[in-house]
Amino acid sequence: HSLHAVTYSMDSLEISHLFRIHTRYIAGDLPNWLAARAAAREHEDFLNLPFLRPYIRIYGAAPLTYAHSDEDYRAVIAEATEYAAEIGQPFWIVAGQIWLAHEAVRNADPESATAALEAATDQTRAIGLHMGQAYHMATLARCFAQTGRPQDAQDAIHEALSENQVGRDLI
Repeated sequence: HSLHAVTYSMDSLEISHLFRIHTRYIAGDLPNWLAARAAAREHEDFLNLPFLRPYIRIYGAAPLTYAHSDEDYRAVIAEATEYAAEIGQPFWIVAGQIWLAHEAVRNADPESATAALEAATDQTRAIGLHMGQAYHMATLARCFAQTGRPQDAQDAIHEALSENQVGRDLI
């Protein structure tokens, strides 16, 4: 099925592994979360298609931003985002930036984190990326509230709820 990956710049089995990483963490199933992460990495090695690296590494590491893992995932997302830029994958540049911004929310000062996440959500809006947007906007609302921007917080919550109401983002 490597030709499928070459044709569509994704691999159906790999995407199922990547979704399992998210769903197993959200479900609180730590053993299968770890197994899904290992399966995704093994399949990436099996495919041996470097142009898939941004997609696999960014989406595979994204749960670590909300899992509050002690693992140093920032370098993985940053490297994959840089590689996406090198090989001309704008979608994965934006996706990498949004998850790097979530890492900043967790580890940087509130003002820097807010600026990073605000810029990243502007990028996701600009390219029409709705997957995860309700989560991103709810997190941005919290950042706005922490930095004394209550109206911006209210607007971000409204956008998050709107994403869910129209059914674009139900994760």
